[in-house]
Amino acid sequence: MLHYYLQVIAFQFLFLIVYDVCLRNETFFNLNRLYLLGTTVLSLSIPFIKIDQIRALIDKDLVISLPEVFIGNATTSIYSVNPEALTQAGGDFSSHSVSIWMIILISGMAIATCVLLLKILKFVSLLSKHSKQSKGKLVIVNLTNSTKAFSFFNYIFLGEKLNAQEKSSVLQHELVHVNQRHTLDLLFFEILRIAFWFNPFVYIYQNRMATLHEYIADSQAVEHHNKADYYNSLLAQVFETQQFSFVNPFFKHSLIKKRILMLGKSKSKQINLSKYLLIVPILTGMLVYSSCSIFQKKTNQTVVKTETKVIDSAEIPFAVVDEVPIYQSCEDLKTNDERKKCMSQNIARHVNLNFNTSIGDSLGLVGRQRINVMFKINKEGFVTDVKARAPHPQLEEEAKRVVQTLPQLIPGKHKGKTVIVPYSLPILFQIEGKSNKKTVAAPIDEARVKTLKEKFKDADEVPFVALDKAPVSEGCKDFISEKESKSCFSGFISGFVNENFNVKLASKIGLVGKQRINVLFKVDKNGSVQGARARAAHPDLEAEAIRVINSLPQFAPGELNGKVVTVNYSLPIIFEVHNQKN
Repeated sequence: MLHYYLQVIAFQFLFLIVYDVCLRNETFFNLNRLYLLGTTVLSLSIPFIKIDQIRALIDKDLVISLPEVFIGNATTSIYSVNPEALTQAGGDFSSHSVSIWMIILISGMAIATCVLLLKILKFVSLLSKHSKQSKGKLVIVNLTNSTKAFSFFNYIFLGEKLNAQEKSSVLQHELVHVNQRHTLDLLFFEILRIAFWFNPFVYIYQNRMATLHEYIADSQAVEHHNKADYYNSLLAQVFETQQFSFVNPFFKHSLIKKRILMLGKSKSKQINLSKYLLIVPILTGMLVYSSCSIFQKKTNQTVVKTETKVIDSAEIPFAVVDEVPIYQSCEDLKTNDERKKCMSQNIARHVNLNFNTSIGDSLGLVGRQRINVMFKINKEGFVTDVKARAPHPQLEEEAKRVVQTLPQLIPGKHKGKTVIVPYSLPILFQIEGKSNKKTVAAPIDEARVKTLKEKFKDADEVPFVALDKAPVSEGCKDFISEKESKSCFSGFISGFVNENFNVKLASKIGLVGKQRINVLFKVDKNGSVQGARARAAHPDLEAEAIRVINSLPQFAPGELNGKVVTVNYSLPIIFEVHNQKN
């Protein structure tokens, strides 16, 4: 959501620069009106436009990012599994706190809505207090003891103190507003001011449109009056009108000078129409950015991010390299896709296991933290050129330290030659802060773990927390200690569910917002998954969770006191499904 708002603001800023610098003083009034309306709609729409052909064309010059790695208590991700919540069977989630930014956003919208409603009530009150005269579809409202004049839809408000000549000029002017439905333009921006109350460019757009309306009405009204008389009418009547931002006022002090100058301006030359072509390169750039820099699937549930980089002839992007760099444990996999997946899972597991998440608390950071890491796997399989960008220098240093501890890999190959492969690795984690400690998973109670180990020492079925050694997946064979084996297994489960869960399902069945699925299952003495059960907001989510868990591969079984045991698990899966209209 935040990224969408930032894109809209940036696009509107660029469109307004073109308008103010190149188009604002031209007399192509109707084209300018179309430009202001059209670019506003485009700024709202372009972030959702993803042209695969553009992305495919530029892919060769991109550093393709690995899947986002969620560390710590990353429950605010678009789609995540919290591996640290793999505990003994039972338990449930605590409620999630609402983002403070969302509260501010909604509060601002509520205030902006109330302001608009007050304007409408004020307008209705004004309408009810004065006499009205119908002329076909047109309604003339006589404002007693007033020299004000403005229009709203088919209502034209005229002050009774205006003389006959002034009323004639004003009426002809306001009829243009009515016939061209200028009120709809202004109401459109009023609605945008609710959704984008914090965006200054929406207010600028509305101001530019209101000014343009006056130019349009003046240019047509003056055709029916002597231009000198029309000038005198404007100069003689410099009064304030009711402050409704959705009406078209005839007498507005700040516009009088601009209107007179524009009336005296010669018509723009036809060659100046070429200025509108400036929108073509701007639109192209926006579409390239939307399609390639931030590529977001239409499901709004899976986000893949890419960053542009100049790559020399010895560097081949991860997405197109013939043979990706791999861990030794991934060497036996047959297809390149399987090797890429194995590589991604191992890196995610390594980061989860080694990243010091307590740094966030020590720095006083709160909320979702994002770290972007760039690095390369060179021709010898070593990590080089590690760079990081984060909200704090210490987070950057920690990210670089963790990535630099990656083991030597089997280097990538392209067309039979060993090559350098660049990567972009996004790392995300959530720091709850002191005020939200109740929502953070409690640290492991060593005394309780010891008690559980003693309690289940002779049992054939034990909870995960009591294990000496977690079930071992293919990529976790090198981890020997209890902590390492549990962390590696948790990371494997997290990656497997993220890769295999049907992320389109939730939106297909009409769910919106955070969705929770609690899954219970066992890994028996043979290392097979058994007895998977799920609880969710919809039966289809439960069935999909069970399907994914049942498709887990065979493991080397868990152990307690050197004895093979059946292990019970509780796995929470969290969705955030975004409304397509947003």
